[in-house]
Amino acid sequence: MLILQAKEIYMHNIKQYISSRKYVLIIVFLFFLIRLPFLDSTFLLYDERDTILTQYSLAKTGKDLYGNQTPLRFSRISPQAPILAMYYGVPFWFFGLPKTVSMSRFIYLLPATILPLLIFELIFAITKQKKLSLLTSVVFSFTPWIYHISRLALEINIAFPLFLLALILQVGKKNIFSYFFYILTYFTYQGIRPLIPIIFLYIELFLPLPINKRGSKNIISHIIIFLLLFISIFLIGSRFENNLQTRGSSEIIFFAGDRLKKEVDFSRSLTPVNPLISSIFYNKIILTINYLVGNFFEGLK
Repeated sequence: MLILQAKEIYMHNIKQYISSRKYVLIIVFLFFLIRLPFLDSTFLLYDERDTILTQYSLAKTGKDLYGNQTPLRFSRISPQAPILAMYYGVPFWFFGLPKTVSMSRFIYLLPATILPLLIFELIFAITKQKKLSLLTSVVFSFTPWIYHISRLALEINIAFPLFLLALILQVGKKNIFSYFFYILTYFTYQGIRPLIPIIFLYIELFLPLPINKRGSKNIISHIIIFLLLFISIFLIGSRFENNLQTRGSSEIIFFAGDRLKKEVDFSRSLTPVNPLISSIFYNKIILTINYLVGNFFEGLK
C-alpha cells in the first residue's frame, strides 16, 4: 500500500513538473530536431576521429588503439581527453551501433539535447522568473555556436550538461550532489576544470541574499570542504593523467611557451629588419594578443 502511494505521488510530481515546464520541453524537442539533419556533412575532425576509434576499440577488445588494457591514461591521441569522456561512448559501440559519422556524432548530440532545460532551471533557480529563464534558454540554445558545437563528437557536450547540473544543485543547496557532478565534470573535460573552483566560489560568496541565506560559518565550511575535495581529485587525477601537462603545453596559449618561441623565431627569420625592431613587433606578448584577438573575431563569424 505504501509503495503504491509513493508511486502515485512520484507520478503526480512528474506530471506536475512536465506541466510546469511544457514550453521549455518543446524547446528541448526542437533543439533536438534541428541538429539531426546532415550530421555527416563533414568528415570527423581529428579530435572526433581519435575519440571514436578509441571508444570502438575499447568496446570490442577492451584495449585502446595502442593495445593498452582498459587504460586510465590516454596519450598519443587527440584530444587526450579525461577518462570519463573516453569511456562514455564505449557502451554504445558495445551494442553494435552502425559505424557511421552520423552515429558517432549522434551519441554526443544526445546529452547536449537537455541544455535548454538545464539553462532554464539554472536561471530560474537564481531569479525565480520563468519568462526570463525561458527567454535565456531560447537565446542560448539557438545561437550558431551552440548549434554547431553540440553536433560534434566532442567531450564538451558531455561535460557542459554535467557542469550545469552541478551549478543547479549548488544553487539549490544540495551540496553533496553538486560535489558529485563537479567531480564528474572534472574527469570529463579538461577545458572546464579552471572554471569549477571559480564558479563554485562565486555562487557561495556573491549570490543575492534571498537565495543564499546561509550564515558565514556554513559558507566557509562548504568552501573548505569543496577546496579540499578539488585538491584531492586534482592529486588523484595527476597520478594517472599526464594530459594536463601535455595538452596545456601544446594547446593552451598561456602555457604554450615552446610553441610560442618557435613561432616568434620563425616570424623574426622572415623579417629582414633590425633585430631590435623585430623583437618589438615579434615577441610572445604580441603573438599571444594576436592569437586572442583573432580567435575572438573568428567566434563572431
